[in-house]
Amino acid sequence: MVILTYVVTIVGLITLYLHKETVLLIIGIILLALNYSLVRTISSPLIGDISSKKNIEYLTALFFISQQSGVVISLFITKSIQTKEVYIISILTILASLLIVLPLFKFKLREIKIKLAKEIK
Repeated sequence: MVILTYVVTIVGLITLYLHKETVLLIIGIILLALNYSLVRTISSPLIGDISSKKNIEYLTALFFISQQSGVVISLFITKSIQTKEVYIISILTILASLLIVLPLFKFKLREIKIKLAKEIK
């Protein structure tokens, strides 16, 4: 499901970047809205799956701070760059985050939970 959200985001941004007609603009917006609803649906259970009762508050706060920081940074970037290159920057940022997240897929949720519990202490 996590990989699906990356794919939907990248396809939505590419569609927005390439839009010359209103239809592509609408498809891009729908894809990004769909992605937003997917991410919001899976984020809370994901936090619960990888955290313990001792660190759930800390991880929830950290997770939502990271999400909101990304929104604020993107707003500043779009304020200073008001061309189509902002879509390329967004796509590259998403690909970079995917490269960071991909190694986690070789671990089971239980292993991630144990590792996080050790690192947060």
